[in-house]
Amino acid sequence: MRYNLEAFKESKEIQTSLHSEFQLSLEDAYGSDLRVQGPISMTAELYRVEKEIVFYGKLSFTTTEHCTRCLDSMQVEFKTEFHAKIVVEDLMDDSEEYCLLYQDGELAIEELIQEVVRIEYPLQHICGLECKGLCPRCGVNLNHESCQCENDEIDPRLEKLKNLFK
Repeated sequence: MRYNLEAFKESKEIQTSLHSEFQLSLEDAYGSDLRVQGPISMTAELYRVEKEIVFYGKLSFTTTEHCTRCLDSMQVEFKTEFHAKIVVEDLMDDSEEYCLLYQDGELAIEELIQEVVRIEYPLQHICGLECKGLCPRCGVNLNHESCQCENDEIDPRLEKLKNLFK
């Protein structure tokens, strides 16, 4: 996705907005597991502050993930806010801020979105606070059924406490 910045740079306005919905493959940014369903939605405000332009954005999309505890499939709604400094290609620096590349009069927004997803997207997802996960012995999903495993194993350090209540 490209946004022509020349009109904003030449105008007297100090603020402009943009909203866009688009398709973008994020597998390269996050790995082959991230499959976006539907469009990626982005809204942004651009502000001119002295000689710099600052980009404040909101990004959201839906994806299907597997619960880390029980491995059930679930829908994940990802939303994040971020800001970036708009820089010309030869003025890139190693600051901790996101930098939005400006070249040939246009903003290269795809690279920024991939960077935001790479940093902000969580590594683990849990389907709910009540998720019981999988049985460590037989592997049955404890949310759907109970297992018949016996759990008589006692930590040897606590063995003496077992006889305390008899």
